[in-house]
Amino acid sequence: MEKVREVSTFGEYAKELHSRPNEYAERFMRAKLERSYAEELALRERTEEHKNEILRFCMYPYPVK
Repeated sequence: MEKVREVSTFGEYAKELHSRPNEYAERFMRAKLERSYAEELALRERTEEHKNEILRFCMYPYPVK
């Protein structure tokens, strides 16, 4: 994604936009992940650290608070 952003006409705007946390997207993704964890057929135990890492990957390119 970084390579595409570098050559894009709107690259600077995209960098600036993606450097700020997106609270709406983060709330949405947290809720979606919690639903997904609850609906698993084979429940897995995840540490808070692991859940935060999953959230961070799902939120890319936005930073997570």
